[in-house]
Amino acid sequence: MSEIIPAKAPSKRRRFSKVFKAKIVATCQLPGASVAGIALANGLNAILVHRWCRATKPKTAASSVTADFMPISVHEPAQRPKEHAVVILEVGSIKVHWPLSQRQHAIAWLRALQL
Repeated sequence: MSEIIPAKAPSKRRRFSKVFKAKIVATCQLPGASVAGIALANGLNAILVHRWCRATKPKTAASSVTADFMPISVHEPAQRPKEHAVVILEVGSIKVHWPLSQRQHAIAWLRALQL
């Protein structure tokens, strides 16, 4: 912890040198490195180390601009296949096949026959 820059006035907040921060960030960027493990090994908070890592990444134009709505194309759903399900009604010697989608018409027809 010799990399700590002493504050002018005694305070609770620790201050770290740019060299120390760069060393920690470089260690975090190694393949397989655990930011939380590196922070713990150096007596630091993992959130603080994550903040340092984010601060060193170059800002892209896309990240600095607020997101706008993007146009998308919406395709109509495919036509549903015709229903093959039917209601078979037998009244005496008459046999009627009603499509299941038209069952309300079949009910009305049956009620009319009862009269």
